[in-house]
Amino acid sequence: MAGFYSARSETIPPLPWPNFAPPFPGARFSHQASSLGNDLGGPPRLGRTLIAIRSANPSFAAGIETLLSDMAAQPGVRIPGDRRHANRRRNEAEGVTIDADLMSRLREFGGPQ
Repeated sequence: MAGFYSARSETIPPLPWPNFAPPFPGARFSHQASSLGNDLGGPPRLGRTLIAIRSANPSFAAGIETLLSDMAAQPGVRIPGDRRHANRRRNEAEGVTIDADLMSRLREFGGPQ
């Protein structure tokens, strides 16, 4: 199986599973894709699949929260959306500085005050 993943870049570790999505949109499988870490080989043309889970088990959400918390506690792990949510909380609390010239131009778009 090592040869299956060997096409991946040296800078990006091999995926522990094959890309599931390509058969649907006609994209490439992960072992056929060019590197995501540089611009060699052209676009990787990877597909995406979204799997939605709706569990009737009340402890499911708590289990996912525990999993994400445990993952986030490990060095180097990023949970998608964490940085965006932190930036939004900071911006709401501290405000956003906008250059006076830019603010003047934006007000012109809005019409009379």
